[in-house]
Parts: sequence; structure tokens; C-alpha cells
Amino acid sequence: MMRRALSRIVVVLLFPGLLTAFFSGFIEQAFGRVLTMTTAGSTIILEGNLARARNMAIVNGKRNALEAAVMELIPESAVFENYEVINKNIYQRSERFIDTYRILSERSRENVYEVNLESRVVVEKLRETLVTLGLLEEDQWIEQSRFRLKISGVSCSPCLRAVKEYLENEMEGVKEVSLYAISPGRFTLDIVFRGDMGTFQFALVSKDFENFRLDPEGMDDEDLRVVMVLTHSEDYQRR
Repeated sequence: MMRRALSRIVVVLLFPGLLTAFFSGFIEQAFGRVLTMTTAGSTIILEGNLARARNMAIVNGKRNALEAAVMELIPESAVFENYEVINKNIYQRSERFIDTYRILSERSRENVYEVNLESRVVVEKLRETLVTLGLLEEDQWIEQSRFRLKISGVSCSPCLRAVKEYLENEMEGVKEVSLYAISPGRFTLDIVFRGDMGTFQFALVSKDFENFRLDPEGMDDEDLRVVMVLTHSEDYQRR
């Protein structure tokens, strides 16, 4: 089953020579391990040369796409520790890893030229290069999934705390847990998980919670739905 791996990244990078590049990235896992990314690049317009500034802004936007993709595959600490080798073999060779791109918008404002790009990053080529450089094991990469966990049938706050503590402190592969919404009888969390939604669901419903259990209700590309079933007395339910 094809799963989406979404991550939202906002980075501000300051380069020597008054060059500024920034992006707000949206990454989608697609068939064939291609990341379709929307990024932005900008640069200072020097001596009124708009053509040169435009080209440099495009270069920065494509570089930002590669930087975000690399961060999806290896830890941030490894990126910083091996910056020079990654820069030489990946960031400076965008044509090898980005098969196509298109300009969504562009403008010059005061002395800054800005572009928004949509780039297709070929993940398999990126992964193979990181393996060759010794920065990634052959079987190390597992895609991250971002989805919402919707728990219905909620009737006790201790149960919610137990679920959240399990996700944050015990379940392997959970990268982020944040509250999305609360409504009567329903609790929704944003989840980032290293693996697919099916693996996450199996671990969650298999967990032996005290006083309650979670039964699967269904899933789609963006949501996982479970039902909380109490297995204790009504006195505990009213706590």
C-alpha cells in the first residue's frame, strides 16, 4: 500500500556575500520514491543584474529541496558533521537528483529576487549516493509517515494520558506527537512515525493498557481511527 510521508520544514539559511536563501517545504512520498517538493529560493540582486539573480534564486530553491530530502534520510547531526562531503556530492549536483522542476512564481522586490519552485527529487539516487558515501546503511532508510490518530469513545482523562505517554515514551518509531483537536468523546493527535500507518496501528492496538483497550476502526491516507473500550468500573470512568 502506498503511503504518504509528509513533513513541513521552515529553514532560514544565511550565506556569505549577503546571500539569503529560505524555503517552506512540503514533501510528499510518491510512487517510485520521488519527493515532490515546493521550495523557495532568494538572493540579493547585485549591480541590477536580474538574469543572474534569477538563476541564483533557482539554484538556491533546488538546493533547498535537496537539503530537505537529505534531512529525511539521515539524522540532522550526520548532515552537519559531513556537510562538506554532502555539499560536494549532492548539493552541488542538483541535476543528478532533481529530474524536473517548474517555477510556480517569481518576483523582484527592492533588491531581492525570489522564486517558488516545484521540484521532483529522485530519492533512490539520493539514497544510493548516501550509501556510497558511508552515511546510510543499505537497509537503514524507512519512510516517515505523518497522519492523524483519531480516538473515539473517550470517557476518562487518565486513559488519554496513558495513550499519550505510551506514544511519547515507549512506542518505537514515534518521532512526534502533538494535540490537534479535542471534542466530546473524541481526541485527535498529529503523529509522525518512522514506518507505515499499518505498523503503527498494530503496535497501538496490541498494547496492553490498564483499564482500557484500543480497537481498530479504520484508516485512510491521512487518518487512523480507533475506539477506546473501557475494561474497568464506572468509578474509574468518572475520574
